[in-house]
Amino acid sequence: MLMRKRVKSVSRGLGGGLGLALLLAAAPQAAARPLVDCNKKEFQLMNSARSLFLWSKGAEARIRKAKKLGVFGGDPLKSTGSPHAVSSAYCPKMISNRGSAHCKEPKNAEYRASLVSILAVCRDAAKAPKTSAKSGGVDCSDKRFKKPGADVPLLLRWTTSALSGLDRLERREAFRIKVKCDQAHQYAGTAYCKAPQNPKTLAALAHVKKTCAAALGKSAAQKKQEAVDQKASIDAAKANRKMVRFPRSTYRGAGRSALSAAMKRALVAPKLAKSTRDVLRVQPMGSWKKGRYRGTRIPFQQILGTVLWRDKDKDGVCRFVSYNFVKERKGGRWSKLRVKSFCMGCPEGWTRCR
Repeated sequence: MLMRKRVKSVSRGLGGGLGLALLLAAAPQAAARPLVDCNKKEFQLMNSARSLFLWSKGAEARIRKAKKLGVFGGDPLKSTGSPHAVSSAYCPKMISNRGSAHCKEPKNAEYRASLVSILAVCRDAAKAPKTSAKSGGVDCSDKRFKKPGADVPLLLRWTTSALSGLDRLERREAFRIKVKCDQAHQYAGTAYCKAPQNPKTLAALAHVKKTCAAALGKSAAQKKQEAVDQKASIDAAKANRKMVRFPRSTYRGAGRSALSAAMKRALVAPKLAKSTRDVLRVQPMGSWKKGRYRGTRIPFQQILGTVLWRDKDKDGVCRFVSYNFVKERKGGRWSKLRVKSFCMGCPEGWTRCR
């Protein structure tokens, strides 16, 4: 009677998770009566009872190990990558073998006990691991922490590999800290979700948190120091700036004001200036130079303009530089003025803003 109650409990625990219709005999079961419905196809395998029993030998140990390593119940159509993996088809197959052996020889106590054993082990293995958000700090329902084919030892090795070299990253590689830490957290979190009772998984999560906090803190301190050094460098450069007078326009052609306004607009088009407000003054310099481009033979006119930029840091000192401006004649009309290039060796320097 105790045996019958145990088998009934195990069968209910399996439910639809294993996909087998395990039906206990309806009439009161004696010790020799079958534990399952032997009319079911899965319990009518043609091999001998002994062979079926021996083929499932060691199944419990394999299932328990797969569960412990977090590679139990994967897709049977996909390669899991772990030599210890057990797919979702394994338990139904072992139950089918032992159930068939039991149906062939229902009086055999060894076959009967082995069937009860495999049912219990498969039932326990099908249960999801109990995790704690307070302990692990990860949401195991998140897809990031689901890697069916990777066992716990492999995930822990991946965690160590992701953190490798974190403290040796150069300042220009600071963006990699977050990338590597996200990977390490994902691997350690997946290992924890597979084996929350394994102290190594919790230790891995704690190690990731500590290591990444130290790396991010170090990077933030370096960034802060760089900002201090840069400001000091700028302040020193400002202190040593040589002030000169903003050059007067040497343009003698007509429409100087209109040309100056066109130069301001031309600086905005390629985003050298966000708006014309960034430009205090533009002085047209020299005269128009005419020519034709090589190859296309398109006529062009080029002129120099010296630009006085707005005082961004409000220290009363402004920078001025010179650019080459050009326009082309296409379809019988001249194009809008545009910036062609920065002019090397042309007027540039620092002056008092006015």
